[in-house]
Amino acid sequence: MEERDPKYLQVYNALKRDIILNKYKTESYLPTETQLMGHYNAGRSTVRHALSLLQQDGFIKIRQGSGSVVLPLPSDKRSGKSNTSFKSVEIEYLVDEVEGIEITAAATDTVSIEGEAAKALQIEEGTKVFRVQRIWSINGHPYNHMIQFVRADIAPDLPKYVDESTYFYELIKKYYGLHLTGGEEHISACVADFVEANLLGVKVGDALLYTCRTAVCEKGPFEYAVFYGNPNYTGYKIGL
Repeated sequence: MEERDPKYLQVYNALKRDIILNKYKTESYLPTETQLMGHYNAGRSTVRHALSLLQQDGFIKIRQGSGSVVLPLPSDKRSGKSNTSFKSVEIEYLVDEVEGIEITAAATDTVSIEGEAAKALQIEEGTKVFRVQRIWSINGHPYNHMIQFVRADIAPDLPKYVDESTYFYELIKKYYGLHLTGGEEHISACVADFVEANLLGVKVGDALLYTCRTAVCEKGPFEYAVFYGNPNYTGYKIGL
């Protein structure tokens, strides 16, 4: 969480991250207000503000007298497998002319991995990993918020190199001698919450493109990444 953010946003972002990473499972309850106050060193009004935003954005349901129950995420609702074979899948930019694609904001820190991300990377919950966040813009408009979790044992000292190139797998090859050998990517949709709406310039509740990816190298799974995309500017083109 960013220390410059208001306290209620720090609490909101931390709880949202833990819900997305499955630390708090669907239909389970968040800690009580008193417990959250102690954990985040925050006042009751601050915690209630954060919980109110989480409910507004569809992550929880506040039940008076019971607590805050975690709701299913859109990405949890997966359909059955299709028998259709695809020849190609590529990113499609939905603008008349692409004048420039750039990273307009970036941050790298170390966090404890939890839930689905830990399972995807095949490491124990609580293991320290690198988290890389970037905002991508096209023609000056933010269109993608990327959050990567990278195993620190496979890519040590990654923060020293991460800003050198926008293509992550080039860095892995150059500094660690590793190659992308496989993985999988799930494409679905979600609704914009308070944070994503502000980052991507959309309204709370607007539809977003949601992508979840696990990448594998010679040493095993090394990257778990989620992407929130503004569908006004980008999508996927699939060749049949």
